[in-house]
Amino acid sequence: MNWHCIPIKSKLDRILWSHWRTALKARQLKCQVLFVLFNDIPIKCSIPIVSVVHDAFPRTHGNWFPSRKRKILDTLTNLACKKSKKVITVSEYSKKSLAKAYNVPRDRFVVVYNGPGNQSNQCTMPSGELISAASGRYIFTISTLEPRKNLDGLIKGFEILKREKQFEDVSLIVAGAKGWMESDLLEQVEKSPCKSDIHFLG
Repeated sequence: MNWHCIPIKSKLDRILWSHWRTALKARQLKCQVLFVLFNDIPIKCSIPIVSVVHDAFPRTHGNWFPSRKRKILDTLTNLACKKSKKVITVSEYSKKSLAKAYNVPRDRFVVVYNGPGNQSNQCTMPSGELISAASGRYIFTISTLEPRKNLDGLIKGFEILKREKQFEDVSLIVAGAKGWMESDLLEQVEKSPCKSDIHFLG
């Protein structure tokens, strides 16, 4: 395997590489297939493309995104589904949703389930201290803070759980960076009767 590092210096540079320069570079390298790990594939490419698209949410759940973000993601997802020789997605549900939402034959999609990755790291000391500070038992989740992760549903479920005497000592710990529209979630936590038992690690 040969690595060809790309010097990305700005947001504009990244866009140029994603949608134009990558295809030219792949042709220069005489690649047989261009494998793209996200849905921002080259607009024009003479080499067969295999892309990874996780879901059809920009079209099926547009209200989960800011308007501009939704339009960009929808355009990129549509392009990836239409132009890729094969599209890898993460579940049978996503396969059906993408095929229907973007009017693409189902046999273009290949389901490859998410795996745990090859690297693991121990929590940093502050994170470890925060988990230790959660007296007793806890529920732990890893998620970007954004509407499509349904963390509001998790918090509502946590509040129901906490009404039971046997779960009074349980805390909710969320690890993950802020995404879009995270302010609604933080406002929900602020109003929650269980807010002292909900912790964000970042």
